[in-house]
Amino acid sequence: MNPMGSLPSALHPSALRALLSTEATQRYRVNASPVELRAPEGAVRMEIDWDDGLSTAYRHEILRGFCPCATCQGHHGPVRWVEPPQSASLVLGSLEQVGNYALRLSWGDGHATGIYTFQFLRELASHGEAAADDVRELRFMR
Repeated sequence: MNPMGSLPSALHPSALRALLSTEATQRYRVNASPVELRAPEGAVRMEIDWDDGLSTAYRHEILRGFCPCATCQGHHGPVRWVEPPQSASLVLGSLEQVGNYALRLSWGDGHATGIYTFQFLRELASHGEAAADDVRELRFMR
């Protein structure tokens, strides 16, 4: 699905630049990379500043609920909400960059197999601070 909908066949260059600079369009830019990441010890959310100027924030509960690892999601199908077990920690133990395309989040309870691609984080961004009840039905393509 095209996030911008259908475009007119002819668009003045200044109008095109304005359209492409909107936050909604930037959220879908797949080649964006983080330039700064903030997840201080004891925090309940992680913040990312991207190389295109967009800043995003994610509550830890949202990140854990949409953990993309095979243990949480299986090997096929979209990434969906998975209710974390009662023993699950929402404390980030560590963050590690994976190549030039993702972050590995390690949680305080030892769960550390989730690799969150930058593209996935950008798609999740508009729901990053939502209440869990508001996102349980969402699905994200892998």
